[in-house]
Amino acid sequence: MSMFVEDLKVVIGAAKGGNGNLKLPFRISETTGKKDIDILALSPRSHNSLRRHHIDTIGQIMERFDNLSSLRNVGAVSVKEIRRKTAEFLYESMSVNNRKAFWREFITLNNIEGLSAR
Repeated sequence: MSMFVEDLKVVIGAAKGGNGNLKLPFRISETTGKKDIDILALSPRSHNSLRRHHIDTIGQIMERFDNLSSLRNVGAVSVKEIRRKTAEFLYESMSVNNRKAFWREFITLNNIEGLSAR
């Protein structure tokens, strides 16, 4: 299990509320945005689905992150995998200080009760 998934479970587990539709406050650099989707090691189905829609970079995934399910012939399982692996890659690429800032913003953005956004 990735560090991102472990940290996310801790945060959600400690929360007493939340709106159910989690927003992830990722900001990516131009360099990261240009990285090829091959770096995500997606299943062939997910990988080919993105390529078919001319989505070739991390930046292009992030532009469509909330609307991946609207892509033709991209199923729920592929959408879940693409989102999870993209989020894991971006999180693992962050410095420790940026991870702390990420969680503060995540807690605020998602109105999670029971945790302080310190």
